[in-house]
Amino acid sequence: MIIYVVMIAAVTLIITIICWISSVFVNCNIIFLFILFLLYGLSIIALSFVAVPFFEKAEIAGNVMSLAAAALGFLYMAVTYTRDFSSRAGTVSAVPSWSQWLLALLSPVAFTLTLDQVPMPYSLTVQSLRVSA
Repeated sequence: MIIYVVMIAAVTLIITIICWISSVFVNCNIIFLFILFLLYGLSIIALSFVAVPFFEKAEIAGNVMSLAAAALGFLYMAVTYTRDFSSRAGTVSAVPSWSQWLLALLSPVAFTLTLDQVPMPYSLTVQSLRVSA
């Protein structure tokens, strides 16, 4: 287990440095990003360990759980793409708040929702990608 923690920490450090140097997350604390990436990586490793008894090979369990984590990460779209920004009451989502909290208990959903809330530079936002006809 220690080997996996060291590997995840090393990869997390590299990813955090790349994000900081390239200014992907401008107004975000670098320590917050490191902890976020580290905890997500450790949760995926833990999910893989939980799945090992259900498969004959540990490698298959790791691959299946990595794909499952990626698939669960897409659940955040149910929350993100049902938001209405034109309401006078602020941002309103078609997904009830209790179901958003239940979805956030899954680590891939919580990770992507957290990254969705991190301020990004203007050049990377959706508004800058709109093409006027």
